[in-house]
Amino acid sequence: MKQKEYHIDGMNCSSCTVHVEKSVKDIPGIANIQVNLLKNSLSFSYDETKTDITDDLIENRVNSAGYKATVEGKEDSSTVKENSYQKEYAKEKVKRKRQLILSISFALPLMYVAMSDMLSLPFFSFFKGDLGTFYFAMLQMALALGVLIVNGKTISSGFRTLIKGKPTMDSLIAI
Repeated sequence: MKQKEYHIDGMNCSSCTVHVEKSVKDIPGIANIQVNLLKNSLSFSYDETKTDITDDLIENRVNSAGYKATVEGKEDSSTVKENSYQKEYAKEKVKRKRQLILSISFALPLMYVAMSDMLSLPFFSFFKGDLGTFYFAMLQMALALGVLIVNGKTISSGFRTLIKGKPTMDSLIAI
C-alpha cells in the first residue's frame, strides 16, 4: 500500500471535508481516506497493483467538488512546506482583515441610514418627502451593493455550491 497526500485549498467547514472525501471515495483501490480541515490536507492509501491513480485524476475529482488540490511533493522538506503554508495563511489573514474592514465601512453607515428614522436618530432633512424617499432608497442600495461587492467571492461560491447540491458555510452566508 502506498500513501499519498494532497494540500486542499478552499475548505472552510466540516461539510467541505465531507465533499472532498466523497469526491475521491468511489475511486477503486483507495482506502483510509483522511481529510483534515485544520491542515487543509487529504491523505489516503492505495494498492498500486489494483489501481492506477494519477495526480491528475485526484486533482480533477477534487476540483469538480469545488476545491483545489495540489500534490504534496516529497522533495520538499517539512519546514519548507510549513513556511509556505504560513506565508499563504498570513496573506489570507491580511486579505480577510481588509475585507472585514471594508464590509464594516459599508455596513455601519447602512445600518445608521436604515435605522435612523425608527430610532429617531439625527439625519439629513434632504431625505424627507417624496423625492427624498427615492434618494433614501438609492443610498441604502448603494451601501448594500458595496457590502455585496466586497464579499462577492464568498457569495458567488456559496450560491455555486448550493446549486450543485453541496452546501457549505459560504452557502449559509450567501442566503
